[in-house]
Formats: sequence, C-alpha cells, structure tokens
Amino acid sequence: MPKRGPYLTYPPGVFILEELAFRNQTVEDLRSALGCSLPECVAYLEGKRSILPVAQILARFFGTSVTLWNHLWNTWEKRSTKRSLTVSEGQTAPEVQG
Repeated sequence: MPKRGPYLTYPPGVFILEELAFRNQTVEDLRSALGCSLPECVAYLEGKRSILPVAQILARFFGTSVTLWNHLWNTWEKRSTKRSLTVSEGQTAPEVQG
C-alpha cells in the first residue's frame, strides 16, 4: 500500500466562509450571531482563536451539530501544531480571506 502524503488542513473559518457565501450571509451576520467584535470574529475565521467556546452558537446558526465544529477545530489544532513544528522558516499556512 502506498504511503499517504500529508493532508491539507484548513482552519474552520474556511468552512464557515463557504457556508456564509452559500447562504448569502456576511461576516457581519456571523459576528452579530456570535456576539463578538469584528477582530474576534476574524480571529475565529483565521484559526487563531478556538471556536470551541462558540461551537453551540455556530451549530445553531448553521443548523449543524456541535460535534462538527468540535471536530473541525480539533483537527485544525492538531494538524496545524504538527505542521508548525515541521514547516521550514519563512513559510506560513494559507490565510483566510474575508
């Protein structure tokens, strides 16, 4: 069996932005639902701030499960931590545009 290469992992914000676009909603709609400031919302989207405290709100906002958001965050955190230990200096993870 061939050895698998590394998986690409993106912050949960990528999925959030795709869902917002699909639903014709904005980051401001999300920010309002989360009850946070714009910089806090951007930190969630960029994967710089854990979404675990707002997973319940995200689940209600998007009509999904809390488990989905927990899984997305835990996968991102695990793989981004591992990647940051192996990425050569000068390279960074892809940034969220929003």
